[in-house]
Amino acid sequence: MTKKIYGGFTLIELLVVVLIIGILAAIALPQYKKTVMRSRAAEAVTNIKALANAQKAYILTTGSPTYDFKDLDVTMDINCTGVGCKVGKWYYHLNSSYGGVGAYYNVSASDTTTLTILYRFQKNDQYPNFDVDEFACLPRGKADWIAACKAVATSNVIEESTFAGGTGYVWK
Repeated sequence: MTKKIYGGFTLIELLVVVLIIGILAAIALPQYKKTVMRSRAAEAVTNIKALANAQKAYILTTGSPTYDFKDLDVTMDINCTGVGCKVGKWYYHLNSSYGGVGAYYNVSASDTTTLTILYRFQKNDQYPNFDVDEFACLPRGKADWIAACKAVATSNVIEESTFAGGTGYVWK
């Protein structure tokens, strides 16, 4: 009589593997979210630089800024008209209150807090501590957004500053 040998895993072995996968996922997911937000913020900074350069060129040509994306020599989206342009979850804005351009990131329509990245290329007295040719990033206290602001700063020195009603990071 031959003995049958059953191959397979015991319930305990399977539970241990599932537990290990769960622990690894719990560690990796927050880092993945931060990495995605950093790349989105870096994309926004690149788009803001392109908008600022297009706005500067328009000012040199006409003598005053425009508040319509159609007037700028930059393509953001086919539906970009007026002062605002929504691309993905980013809303780009041509703004005169601080003399520059900005981008606001909303997680969802019901989320009233936004990650804000601004670039100022004209002097404006409304924000005296926000100088010309400076970027500013306002993370509104969210850890992922703080990491994104620190990651997109191109200077070695990130200055914490108060603007737009909160603490943010300013760099040149």
